Amino acid sequence: MAWYRSGTVTSEAAQNIVTGTGTQWANNVMGVAPGMALFIPDSAGNTLIYEILAVDSNTQIRINGNIKESVADSSYAIMTTVSNSYSALARETSAQLAMYQQLLQSWQQILTGTGDVTIIAPDGTEVVIPSFNSVDRGEYLLSVKWHMSRTYIPEGWAPADGIILDRALWPDAWDAIQVGYSRVTDESWIRDPILRGCFSIGNGSTTFRIPDLNGKSEGSLGAAFLRGDGKNSFGEIGRIQGDAIRNITGDFGSLGGQINNAYGIVIGSKNGVFVGHGENGRPTSANIGQPALGSEFVAFDASRVVPTAADNRPVNATGCYIIKLAGSALNEGQINALELATQITQLASRTTSLESDSITTSKVINTPWISPTLINGWVKPASRRCAYRKVLGLVFVEMTVNSGAYDSTVFTLPPGYRPAMETNSFVAFGQGSSGISPRVYVDLNGNVISRNSDANATIGIEVSFCFSPVMA
Repeated sequence: MAWYRSGTVTSEAAQNIVTGTGTQWANNVMGVAPGMALFIPDSAGNTLIYEILAVDSNTQIRINGNIKESVADSSYAIMTTVSNSYSALARETSAQLAMYQQLLQSWQQILTGTGDVTIIAPDGTEVVIPSFNSVDRGEYLLSVKWHMSRTYIPEGWAPADGIILDRALWPDAWDAIQVGYSRVTDESWIRDPILRGCFSIGNGSTTFRIPDLNGKSEGSLGAAFLRGDGKNSFGEIGRIQGDAIRNITGDFGSLGGQINNAYGIVIGSKNGVFVGHGENGRPTSANIGQPALGSEFVAFDASRVVPTAADNRPVNATGCYIIKLAGSALNEGQINALELATQITQLASRTTSLESDSITTSKVINTPWISPTLINGWVKPASRRCAYRKVLGLVFVEMTVNSGAYDSTVFTLPPGYRPAMETNSFVAFGQGSSGISPRVYVDLNGNVISRNSDANATIGIEVSFCFSPVMA
């Protein structure tokens, strides 16, 4: 058995109201409900038993009849469930669903409310925390920052790779883009790489594109450095300025003949980016009378002055630019609210599915049978059941049918009522002349098929199986 004994009770004789101190009777998680037994000791050492008529609040209940003897701050006990009973299962399931619903409502207040939010913990404790709208999260929507990982991108952020996104999935980001951010047509964005620091309007109706600051898109000018829009910048926000260097200079001169060599020339001075190669003049005087032609030449080599590479760049560290697309609530490494919100949404979906299934005793009784659409000549005899339903996580099929074609499908179960694995069972009754007992076969597509029964025979089908959930 399960008992609830928290707090104390006070009541006046000949009254049916019992007041609690430190009690949580109205909290469904605690399991207190009308019809349960309330045990209160009297002054003689006896235990008086009362039936709970109603639970008015966390600190007040009413009983059937009246209190026999006044009590003040007395101990008490309420028997909430009988172990291993259907009522215990129903009560515990209801309490769990209520707890999940309460937590979902609390997180709804935290995520969408303003100011401080008061929530109730599973043990009934009231907790006051600030809503996310009231917390300064430090990063505004569409802000850009340099991130030290590409494999882990924080929730609410996306790599600035020029990717196409759905407006419906990021409505706040798209609304902010339209307010005053630089945006161009997607055709222009793709055609002209200098526009890839802008947002694009995507397909014009359902998508948008974020800037490519990491230089990942085809035809990109490269990974970009960020700068202001003043002197020496492109001057238009969102435009990517190609690389350039300051002018590099050098000179060479002092051209003339070599001393003691009437046939040669010499380049006397070489400065900056210029360097000499080869020989000065002719090595011999074999061609007397010919012009004095030397084999020396001048080369331009910028690496003699500055470091060189495929592009011009300062000293840098490689990372990944990311853009904030949704409200992130990363609370000092303790709780990732966006991830939690996703999990809560999934939990809400599972809870809704659980609530819609027939689990409690009342739902087992009240869950209706569904009449199928019979095919292949099968019909239902008068006054016989021909239906299916889902109860306690199982699908039940009960029917009597006749006049159908040999080895044919009787009807098809809809999604959500189909088996998790193929089912093959004997019929409850039926005729078969093949020497093989008639069977009913249910495949993964929900087809309920008669096997080995005579054509036009009457068969009884009674099968149950675990259903396969409908996947989103």
